[in-house]
Amino acid sequence: MNRISGKARLLAVALLATAACSLAAQELDSGKVRLILHEGIGRFSLYTRRSPAAAELIPLFVDQDPRTSGVSLVVDNRIYKLGSSAEFTESVEYSADPATARFRWTSRSLEVVQEFTPVSSSPQAQPEGVRMSIRISNRSRNRQSVGLRLCLDTYLGEENLSHFSSDRHQEIRSELTVEADEMIRYWVSPSADAPQAVGLLCMTSGSDITPPDRIVFANWKRLNEASWYYETSSSRNFNLMPYSINDSAVCMYYDPVSIPALASREIVLVLANLTLTGYGEGVQVAAAEAAPVTPEAPPEIPAETPPAVPEEAPPAVPEEPPAEQPAEPPATAAPPENLEALLEYTLSEDGSNEQHLAQLNSLIERINERLASGQQISAEELRLMEEILSVIKDKAERYSGGR
Repeated sequence: MNRISGKARLLAVALLATAACSLAAQELDSGKVRLILHEGIGRFSLYTRRSPAAAELIPLFVDQDPRTSGVSLVVDNRIYKLGSSAEFTESVEYSADPATARFRWTSRSLEVVQEFTPVSSSPQAQPEGVRMSIRISNRSRNRQSVGLRLCLDTYLGEENLSHFSSDRHQEIRSELTVEADEMIRYWVSPSADAPQAVGLLCMTSGSDITPPDRIVFANWKRLNEASWYYETSSSRNFNLMPYSINDSAVCMYYDPVSIPALASREIVLVLANLTLTGYGEGVQVAAAEAAPVTPEAPPEIPAETPPAVPEEAPPAVPEEPPAEQPAEPPATAAPPENLEALLEYTLSEDGSNEQHLAQLNSLIERINERLASGQQISAEELRLMEEILSVIKDKAERYSGGR
């Protein structure tokens, strides 16, 4: 699977940051679920175990670079990405009794608290997921219009033609928008290896959960490049050829509402492994009281970045697998180990674009392994890595049309 586009550039920046200093993280580990809050970038990772005693942790959405998922706000037609916006200061808090972890972001006029609490399907069961509440408080003396978008970079279903399912959709194989009047109760990104046992489950209605106004299933790159709303087309699958193949994601939208002065708005959902069943029947989690809010019309924000593939074009990858196994892609030479040789290798222009994409992916993994090894990295090695990643970034932008 090819993900050289925007994700490679994000990963390159993340690798340099990791080499310079390790970001702290808060962990919440309970039963079958493990949550990590990444301090300094305002993102979280969620993992499941097949049993509470199991050592293996399975990420429920992409964790290689947590920046590919996250929360954005639209405040009076201005967009802020929490964890990235300089308008907000960030802190992380953790409580052992009861087990709770939270991000707190503060600006001159808003406070946003994203809180995570372990949940299970019954009082006797081990936790299998987290209840996530996002409370937006208006600290000013004027009304503010605030909407929210949560985007999750999914991956478990990407080895199948059917990337998602829901209580109303047995299979989701192409772009889809679910509107408020036909809102689903949950959606699932099932594991291709164990579709009955492992998968990302998102509860979107029931109990104390806040139903979104819109859910969008689409290619990650398309969603990531859309300024806010993204208009789907059933003629598009989860590819953006040739830069992003079988790369799906989900965005949940909570339309702007007018929050009175010194009042708040709360949004609640549940993220878990798909084995969590009956949430809201065996477990009731009391929602915090929030001041009433007044719905507003959606902001005037561009619908999307113009797609690279015309809407009327047929899917670039067949919907059904071919009768015969496809031929193996051209072999590409493995990147060398020595950093100076790596730099020279990266600068090489030999080979096709497809070969370079595969080589750069392999090279990023090699550097990531080097950084994760725990060995001391000298200033000269760090300088060479910076040069290599700069070349990777330039090539990635060239292959992705200058983005």
